[in-house]
Amino acid sequence: IVIIGGGAVGSGILLDATLRGYKAILLEKNDFASGASSKSSKFIHGEVRYLEKAIKGFDKAQYDLVKEGLIERHIFLKNASIISKKIKINIPSFSYINLFYTWIGLVIYKLIAAKKNIGNNSFVNKVLSSLYFPNLKKEKLKGCLSFYDGSFLDSKMLIALLQTAISKGAIAKNYCEVFEFLYYENKKISGLKYFDKIENKTCEINCSCIINATGANVDNIRALDDKDAQEILALSSGIHIVVSKDFLFSDEALLIPNTSDGRIVFILPYLNHCLIGTTDNKCEYDENIKAKDEEIVYLLDEVNKYFVKPLEKKHILSSWSGIRPLIKNDNKNKTEQIVREHSINISKNGLVSIAGGKWTTYRKMAEDMMDFLLDKNYLEKRKA
Repeated sequence: IVIIGGGAVGSGILLDATLRGYKAILLEKNDFASGASSKSSKFIHGEVRYLEKAIKGFDKAQYDLVKEGLIERHIFLKNASIISKKIKINIPSFSYINLFYTWIGLVIYKLIAAKKNIGNNSFVNKVLSSLYFPNLKKEKLKGCLSFYDGSFLDSKMLIALLQTAISKGAIAKNYCEVFEFLYYENKKISGLKYFDKIENKTCEINCSCIINATGANVDNIRALDDKDAQEILALSSGIHIVVSKDFLFSDEALLIPNTSDGRIVFILPYLNHCLIGTTDNKCEYDENIKAKDEEIVYLLDEVNKYFVKPLEKKHILSSWSGIRPLIKNDNKNKTEQIVREHSINISKNGLVSIAGGKWTTYRKMAEDMMDFLLDKNYLEKRKA
């Protein structure tokens, strides 16, 4: 099996395939986790914001995504206990109505998790909230509701997945760019050619199956196989900024639920600093995407509504932007409305592509991909 893409999904598939007894190789054109997989919000979660949309819109797809995320959160924290941990997330409320609705939502979130719940919800009043978060504005503050989700170091997790797969016999190569597919006489894919940037040479591989797990680059790889292939992705940029930990004054996270455009913003401790994100804007594919000035201004404006000491651009220590590979939905006008589910697509020539998803569900995506290949007889069943 050849897997194109050294991000969360590709690395997960490499490990799953290897543990099932298959010979697998992963090719990444840049460095491992150099795309969106190292530019996440560092959360392992069931998506609280999707729960709100599921309830308000009676949307079962959103509900199912929340449930799947909570199940995978439990597995993630168990499997990667050294790299991940649970984190307390606080939601400040400035009206009793919002406080009530938020409490109801968190109770439902906990009920969906059931036995896989990782911590009890709680409430602290205005006085205690001010002690825990001294930079939080006190005017009209009623208190903070809290719940638990998971947090992790994304790039470290990805390297751990690759190291585990390699220890079981897999091969993972970075700086190897796929530029051409090979075909049998019946036009079905038989292999590929790639350029090894380190060895400075072109290589050729013949294989049983090729998996396109390139995240935001999925449609470009599909076009390499079939120039008439219809796009399946709606790309969205999400930026994060890093500031001094003094801005948060806590080892717990904050979630701001009421931004000007209905999104949510997280503020969390990160490597002895403070990480703030994220945006959700339509974008085009860009291999070296960077945080735009207007996106940074948006985050600063939204955050400053809730804090006494305002943040300015000069306080930003670092920033980055990642591209979310959302499954295209013509009925959704904004990318933040699109459910982050995943799908598997097979081209007429036999290229298998997996798109969508998020870090929390990387394991489930890998499992679904391997089960799919076996169900469609792309692979022979083997004993691990």
